[in-house]
Amino acid sequence: MKRKENGRVSDRTNPNSPPPPPAEGPDGPRVSREWWERSADAYQAEHAAFLRDAFIWCPEGVDEAAAGLLGAPSDLANARVLEVGCGAARASRWLRRQGVARVVGVDVAHRQLQHALRIGTSDGPKRVPVAQADALRLPFADASFDVVFSAFGGFPFFSDAAAPLAESARVLRPGGRLVFAVRHPLSWCFASPSRELTATVPYFDRRAPAPGDNGTSPELHHTMGDWVRALTASGLRLLDVLEPEWRAGRAKVWDGWGADQGRIVPGTAIFAAQREQPAEAG
Repeated sequence: MKRKENGRVSDRTNPNSPPPPPAEGPDGPRVSREWWERSADAYQAEHAAFLRDAFIWCPEGVDEAAAGLLGAPSDLANARVLEVGCGAARASRWLRRQGVARVVGVDVAHRQLQHALRIGTSDGPKRVPVAQADALRLPFADASFDVVFSAFGGFPFFSDAAAPLAESARVLRPGGRLVFAVRHPLSWCFASPSRELTATVPYFDRRAPAPGDNGTSPELHHTMGDWVRALTASGLRLLDVLEPEWRAGRAKVWDGWGADQGRIVPGTAIFAAQREQPAEAG
């Protein structure tokens, strides 16, 4: 028998079906917002040089200019694009410079948006408009966007992985594309990343703290299966999953994760999906 739990379909007759994550408490978005308000300045100071004025998906250095995960800039020229968890909106600014005219960013933290406005002062009429909103309550009408994307922003901070994905699917037009990057679920097995990579946390422990963050990050762990089921439950069709390899010569260490770990275990998972087209009447 299948039933809905926390907005998701769960097969409780299957003993191998993982338990649903706990329902999101009323303070979930608030906890994430307060953490990012406190952490925004330090985050920007530490990572600005790495992120620079480019569209970098992850610590492994996947660059949208080469990867084209959202599509060719020429194909996006007239697209409506939304960045969820935009931070300082560097990725959105890069898209504007490539000729994508209609790009908007949202972030839960007002302080992050202040950084977006600060670095965008020289953009003039091409400045990216930003708004404060969490990923569960996007202030846009249904089917408002052709593309929604998020690079480690918005989606990993909710216990119900399907909830923010369903909200992004709501604002996507049928056939629209969603692309998002999160910590690779396998990396959560290594609470204290080191050169030896000794697994100390069960992969299935969804309450384990984010690796390398000493339990301070509000990110929540979901397995690969959790993410796939969440996409499907949200009316999205999975197109691809990327597990970037650590490129030779990259010296960046992010929350304790760098070349020593990344050459053995993937640290990032990037999901590409499409909102399903409505079925035609027979």
